[in-house]
Amino acid sequence: MSIYDAVFPFEDGFFRESYGQHVLSNAKNPSVAFGNLFDIYLSCMNSDTHIAWEIGEGIQRAVNYMSSDAQNCKYAVEKLIQSQRLDGIYILSIVKSLFSYYSPEEVHSIICRAHKETLDYWLFVYYHEFPAELITDNTVQDFYAYLLCEYDRDYRRGPYRELRFLSNFEKFDPEVFLKTVQLIFNKRNYSPFIVTCYFALLFNSHCYEAKEIIQQFRRDLALLEDIYIFECLNHTLTDLDGTLLKEICEIDESFSKRYYAEVYAEERYHRHEDCAKLQCLVRCKNDISIIDSIVNECSNKGRYVYYDLAPVMKAFVEVPKEFVQASDIWVNHYISEYNQDLDKMRALFEAIAELGTRIEKYHLFVF
Repeated sequence: MSIYDAVFPFEDGFFRESYGQHVLSNAKNPSVAFGNLFDIYLSCMNSDTHIAWEIGEGIQRAVNYMSSDAQNCKYAVEKLIQSQRLDGIYILSIVKSLFSYYSPEEVHSIICRAHKETLDYWLFVYYHEFPAELITDNTVQDFYAYLLCEYDRDYRRGPYRELRFLSNFEKFDPEVFLKTVQLIFNKRNYSPFIVTCYFALLFNSHCYEAKEIIQQFRRDLALLEDIYIFECLNHTLTDLDGTLLKEICEIDESFSKRYYAEVYAEERYHRHEDCAKLQCLVRCKNDISIIDSIVNECSNKGRYVYYDLAPVMKAFVEVPKEFVQASDIWVNHYISEYNQDLDKMRALFEAIAELGTRIEKYHLFVF
């Protein structure tokens, strides 16, 4: 019998998750029971990290149970801090509970006992969960000071960090979002990883709508563009559906050329990148000029114009049904504008040929 089965001896996932809470609720001394459970969790971490992530769900239940009492909550946080391991454990909730029992100064004192490997994340959670009603100007300035520190220089693994909590600080500094983002972005020279920890969720349409991001960066679109390029090059899941790229290009048309030159034209992306981001530009209000600028940028800088153009053009002709009409309008425009350019026409009809005989004949007729 494995140690996992000994501690979580149920087949059903719910009981496995609930077992940590079950043990604590039936223990005369919850702190001792939690300590024993947590020691087993650490043993699993050292032997099989996949199991540890599962057992972490049960430990999370135990952590939540410990949050219902001041002393137990403090003990659980101290135990987590001493362990230097947070895999599979959501610590935001227990730090939030800690604030309900202790002053910000006391909570900070407890958290600052963390080892350097995890101190940065504990401090982030401290500010993330800081009670809105207790925030002062000093809190905001302390937060900036934290971002200026380099606790995260050797930070190599950990969860993504969302930034919506910054709205709690706006009363004391209306520019807190842009200042925070700039301070984080300044870390890119020594830790691209920590920058992505902060920004990955910003460019995930499941977490933030594109228009919401544009609104946040309305006073500094150039900063957004710099961060967007950086994240595209360092995190493959950035803006997968291209909705943010579309919004940026509708405001700043020239950004489409920069995106192509600095991201899409890179050898590691070229010809093999998912075309969703480029396809989204067909939905722009100024789609013809934007697509022209990308295609022409490709033909001007490509080493082999025909071979470079074909995969790029394919993104603009092989589109979802709802954008076929807009795509056809651009294709007809491009044929009319560049029908004397052999390389461009060869590349275009190479892309069109994959759409089917009827479409190909239609555009040949236009040609």
